[in-house]
Amino acid sequence: MKRAYGLVGVGFIILCVLVIQGCVVRETTPPPSGQAFHHGHLRVTDLTMSPEPAIQGQKIRFSMSMVNDSSFSRKVSIAIRDGDELVSEASDIRIRPGTNRIKFPHTGYRFRRQDHCFVVLVDIERNSRPVDLARRFCAQRTNRGWTLSGY
Repeated sequence: MKRAYGLVGVGFIILCVLVIQGCVVRETTPPPSGQAFHHGHLRVTDLTMSPEPAIQGQKIRFSMSMVNDSSFSRKVSIAIRDGDELVSEASDIRIRPGTNRIKFPHTGYRFRRQDHCFVVLVDIERNSRPVDLARRFCAQRTNRGWTLSGY
């Protein structure tokens, strides 16, 4: 009888070890140095602003969907620019494989010209470059304010 209890105890310990081992979450390993994760793997599929439409003088907040076609995740900094003017930026954003939704802080950016087309720059290890856009993201003036959904 004691032997049966001993086997049950050993079996229980083995079961606990296996259950705990199965609960371990594997962190995606950083890519090896080199070209494993680069700007060519990133693409902006959607850029939105809130409020939509925005009236003159109103604080704006941007958000975007960015696709990472690599199998690695990495922390990057992202900037939205309108020509040579910085619109908004977000630092230390972890970009995971697949689609990532990124929200930027409110910005004091103001629409001052007729033409406002935005470019997204991603800084990977102090190398900042524009990423591919699924389409042009340009603001259009309407009777109700500025909108990104007009194009």
